[in-house]
Amino acid sequence: MSPLARVLEALLFASDKPLSAAECVKHLKGAVEAAPEDLEVAALAKTKQDEVAGAMRELGSEYEEQQRGFRMVESGGGWKVVTSPEA
Repeated sequence: MSPLARVLEALLFASDKPLSAAECVKHLKGAVEAAPEDLEVAALAKTKQDEVAGAMRELGSEYEEQQRGFRMVESGGGWKVVTSPEA
């Protein structure tokens, strides 16, 4: 899993609503304010919305391949993690 996918996964689990690519980019940019000296955070803050969308697809595919008890869905203009119907 890419560093971006790991961070997005954490954002999804922490959020109580679907997150759009724009919201994710905003959160990534905001992280620089909290840790301005962290080079990995600074690199993630340059993430574009299309990169977020690609990482979300990556996460969704990984969840399906691993037959997890949850899955990724697009809803309300964003992504969220929900319980898999098979679980």
